[in-house]
Amino acid sequence: FSVRDTLYLYYCGYLLIGIFFFNYISGNYGYRWNIISYFPNYFIIFGFLLSLFTSLFLLELLHIKKQELIFKVNLGFLLFIFLLAIINLGTGHLASVVTLFNYGLLVYYFYILFYSIWYYQKGNLNARFVVFGFSFYLLGAILNIIMLT
Repeated sequence: FSVRDTLYLYYCGYLLIGIFFFNYISGNYGYRWNIISYFPNYFIIFGFLLSLFTSLFLLELLHIKKQELIFKVNLGFLLFIFLLAIINLGTGHLASVVTLFNYGLLVYYFYILFYSIWYYQKGNLNARFVVFGFSFYLLGAILNIIMLT
């Protein structure tokens, strides 16, 4: 808050939501903190918020304009995740929705990785951090999906 830059605000939002989201994925929800024992019902909502803050952070970091294709794809992906969240809350079919969510995230991470490589080749030096970071993030997502299936 002291630097008054929206980039750090998006990053802090990602970290705070990520604490609950990744704590749930690791199996520690509800055991240590009783306050998040309701979390399985809202898993996709927290996934949506995590994806939202990730997208906002990346769009701000790479200085992407609203006219560019990656902005429109990010918006489409976030709407897809939001629809999955609504379906999850309405039907309660968590297993099938989580599977769709995981595969959607995997495609999204590949898209971000390839777009960042292309953006780096165009001369954006901030994209190298995204390429490096999302390479490991993508590896973790692939291992998570292999573990769940």
